Amino acid sequence: MNKMRITKTLGPGIMMAMTCIGASHIILAPTAGAKFGYSLLWAVLFAHIFKYPAFEFGPRYAIATGQPLLYGYLKIPGPKSWAFHILLFLTIIAGVSAVTGILSICAAIAYAGFQGISLPLWALIICTVTITLLVIGKYKMMENVNKIMLTILIFGTLITFFAVTPDVSFVPHLIIPEVPLGSTLILAALIGWMPGDLAISVMHSLWTLEKRKDWKKDIKSKKDLKKEMMKKAMLDTRIGYIIALVTGLIFLLLGATVLMPKGLVPEGAEVAITLSSMYTEILGSWIYPVFLMTAFFVMFSTAYNAMDGSARAFGSGIMLFTHKYSNEREKRLYLAFLGLIYVFSVLLIFLLPKPVFLVSVAASVGLISSPFVYILNLYCVKKHVSSDMQPHKLTILLSFLGIGFLFLCIFYLLILPLIA
Repeated sequence: MNKMRITKTLGPGIMMAMTCIGASHIILAPTAGAKFGYSLLWAVLFAHIFKYPAFEFGPRYAIATGQPLLYGYLKIPGPKSWAFHILLFLTIIAGVSAVTGILSICAAIAYAGFQGISLPLWALIICTVTITLLVIGKYKMMENVNKIMLTILIFGTLITFFAVTPDVSFVPHLIIPEVPLGSTLILAALIGWMPGDLAISVMHSLWTLEKRKDWKKDIKSKKDLKKEMMKKAMLDTRIGYIIALVTGLIFLLLGATVLMPKGLVPEGAEVAITLSSMYTEILGSWIYPVFLMTAFFVMFSTAYNAMDGSARAFGSGIMLFTHKYSNEREKRLYLAFLGLIYVFSVLLIFLLPKPVFLVSVAASVGLISSPFVYILNLYCVKKHVSSDMQPHKLTILLSFLGIGFLFLCIFYLLILPLIA
C-alpha cells in the first residue's frame, strides 16, 4: 500500500485519536504522574487494552451493516426502544459534561497565553467560535489544521520524553495495579476517559459511514468490496488507537519525571502554565508559545469533534426512533443539541472555573456509563453482524474481560468509598 493510500486510510481512526488525545491525555495523564509518580501507569495500559473491543465494534458494525450503532440499539429486545432511551440520556449527560471539561481546558490554555481575559470568558468565546465553525461546515479546514497541530504536539512530546529518559523503574507499574491514597477520583477519570469515553464508539460508527464513500472509490475490486472496506476500517482504528495509547503513557511519564520532583501539580486556571513547564524545563523557554498553540488546537479539535459527534449521535438517534428522516430535521436537531451544550457548558464553567476538577468529574461519569455502552456494542456486533464480518474470538473474549474490569473499577473506585 503506497503512501497516498495510507494517508487516505487514516480517516475515522484519526478523528477518534483527535477526540481521545485531549483532556484525558494532555491533562489527566500528567496530573496523575505529577501527584502519584509512576503508580497509575497500569491504569492507562489496562484501560486501553480492556476497552479496545468496544471501540472496534463501532466501525465494524458500520461497515458490516451500512448502519450506525444507534440503529442496532433500536433492535435490542425488551421494552420498546429501552436501550435507545438510556443511550440518549447518556449522550446528553456525557456530551454536556465532556464538552464542559474539554472547553474549560481549552480556555485555560488560551488564558495562559492571554491573561487579560478571564478563563470563563475564554470558554464563552471558544464555544461560540466552535459552534460557528460547525454550523458553517468548515470540517475539512479544521481536520487539516488539527492533523498538523496534533503531529507537532506528539513530535515535541516525544523529543521531550527521550530527552528526560525516565529510568526503567517505571516498567513494573505498567502491569502491577496500585491505588495510592487519595487517587480514586483521578484513577476513575483515567479509566473512564482512556483512551476516551466509550460513547465515542457511536460517533466513530457515524464517521466511518461518512468515510465509507471514499473507501468505496479507492477499492478497485468490487467482488470483495465489504471485506476490503473492513480491512481499511480496522487498520484505521488500530493506528488511531495505538497513537492514543503511546501518547497517554508518555504524558503520564512526563508528569512523573518532570513535574513531580518539582512539586508542580496542574490545577486551577494556571493548569496550562504548569503543564508547559514539562517542555520548557527540558527544551527551553522558546517552546512555551509552541506548546500553547499546539495544545490549544488539539484541545480545540477535541471540543470540535466532541460537539459534532454528540450532536450527530443525538440527531441520528431521534430520527431513527421516530422514523422521520429529512435533512432539515437533522439540521434542527443538530443545532438544538449544540444550543444545549452552549448554554449548560458555558454556565458550568462560569460557576466552577476549575478545569482539572471538571474533567475528572466528566471522565468519572464516562466510567459509570461505559459498561452499559460496552454491553450494547457487543450485543449489536454478535447479533446483527454476519459471520464473515464477526470479530476474532479473542476480541470477543477480551470484551467480556473488559466489561468485568469496568464493573470492578466502578465498584472499587466509586461505590465502595461511598458505602465504606
